[in-house]
Amino acid sequence: MSVKRDNNGRWVKGQTGNPNGRPKRGTALSDLLRGAGDEINEYGEPNKVTVVRKLWEMAVDGDLSAIRLLYDRCEGLAHQSVDVDAETELFITYVNDWRAGAQTDEDETDE
Repeated sequence: MSVKRDNNGRWVKGQTGNPNGRPKRGTALSDLLRGAGDEINEYGEPNKVTVVRKLWEMAVDGDLSAIRLLYDRCEGLAHQSVDVDAETELFITYVNDWRAGAQTDEDETDE
């Protein structure tokens, strides 16, 4: 199957970069992990419950990675501020203007 793109590297109308589509339900890694997490283990509880208990034990024992993971999942990641100088601000404006122009160009070619 030949790849059909225009001169700008974008897909030609009617073409796709994923001809087989989304994987069938149950075959994706996330589906397999959910299934394994729901299985009942030797303790009589779902595996995902046992994992959460173990994670809390590790955090209580002082494991910084476990503490960080629990904090990030329960409280959300901490916000980070970024200093922007005039040159960076000019570049951001340029990129935003370029994107707006690219979208306008695409709209015109669709007509």
